[in-house]
Amino acid sequence: MLASKLEQFWTKVTNIGIDENAMGREVIKNRLLNQLIFIAIVTSVLSLFTYLWIFQGMKIIYTTLANISVESIGLFFAFQKRHIVSRYLAGFVFPSLIAIHVLILGGNFGETNIFIALGVASFFLFEGQRRVQISALIYISILFVSSKLYTVDYITAYNSTPANPYDEILTFPMILIVLLLIILIYQAETKKYEAQRLGFIQDLEAKNAELASLNSELEEFTYIASHDLKTPIRSVSSYLDLSKIHLSRKDYDKAEHYLASAKSVTGRMYELVNDILEYKRISQSDTRVGQVDLNQILENIQQKMAPQLQALNGQIVFEKVLPRVTANANEMTAMFQNLIENGLKYNESSHPKVKVFHAIKSTNLYICVQDNGIGIAPEYHDRIFKFFNRLHTPETYEGSGIGLGLCKKIAQKYGGDIQIVSEPGQGSLFWISLPLRILSTSSK
Repeated sequence: MLASKLEQFWTKVTNIGIDENAMGREVIKNRLLNQLIFIAIVTSVLSLFTYLWIFQGMKIIYTTLANISVESIGLFFAFQKRHIVSRYLAGFVFPSLIAIHVLILGGNFGETNIFIALGVASFFLFEGQRRVQISALIYISILFVSSKLYTVDYITAYNSTPANPYDEILTFPMILIVLLLIILIYQAETKKYEAQRLGFIQDLEAKNAELASLNSELEEFTYIASHDLKTPIRSVSSYLDLSKIHLSRKDYDKAEHYLASAKSVTGRMYELVNDILEYKRISQSDTRVGQVDLNQILENIQQKMAPQLQALNGQIVFEKVLPRVTANANEMTAMFQNLIENGLKYNESSHPKVKVFHAIKSTNLYICVQDNGIGIAPEYHDRIFKFFNRLHTPETYEGSGIGLGLCKKIAQKYGGDIQIVSEPGQGSLFWISLPLRILSTSSK
């Protein structure tokens, strides 16, 4: 409990004036400075209590109070999100204050180690600002050399406080620990930042690749869709022109024939537009997912297609133990409906039949849709999953060629795929592979 509270307190101190979730090199330096200032304040306050307890004179008490004041100002500017001011206080003002202490106290209170710590801190705090970094290091070095010359030549003449030769020895391990912490904290934060940055880059690259793929797919889709829409429009226009000509000649039979042809073409156009809208709806569908009962999905499809099944003397057979999955119900419905409709449409049997079953193997869930239709030659197995690719003319079998492409798109959206096993005259078996993570908890 105590450790947790201390950790929370340290986190708050570290993130003074900083968003806790922010990352970046500048943020790392600001957090490091907050930690150093807080440590300096605590050390100065403890020193002040010590000096008051053993009372070594007012000079050292005043100088310690000055330390606490400058350090507190640095933390105040950090709170105001003016971290650059805090850095200059640490790199330039505080070394000057130490030099003034030497003038007043005569040195030998561990100023050598303090100057070293300030030099190392400035090196990290002004990383990337080469001129400021070098200026701070030169300035601190000049103050350090000047203070040593002063203490060697003038300590006896100007300071009545006796020098304590053990101060430097006692402060050295403390400063060493602080320096080690500075380096370790900086390295740990930098590694965390680099790992996060690499993750962002990888995510961005993946998103860019996905976007490029979507743009390419959209361009191809738009081109083919526009072509497939132009063709029936031209046909309708031609049929209407021919009908007009024959009407003017009072050849009503031929005029009626061409009008019927135009109506047939507009029917195919309507179907094509509906399929395009379905593609758009699935592509931009509600991304929310939930628990989807595949048995219920298939029962709904079966009820919806009841008139068609009756007309064809067809049958849809599926297991009553199909799993529940975490997915979008509209997408699952569209995928299975397209596969079942194809199994019934491309079928010359007197009793068309579509069977749906599943299996779980290794790390995948396999859902299979099998029909007793006309089958597909192996050389066309890849082609059928591309948008607007039809193996038959509209006069033979109606369809826009979007359905199977849409099924593949849905499967891939969930990290899966769809493949086919088929031979002409032997029916088709479509198997959808989905990662096991799509299974709902109740189905595992």
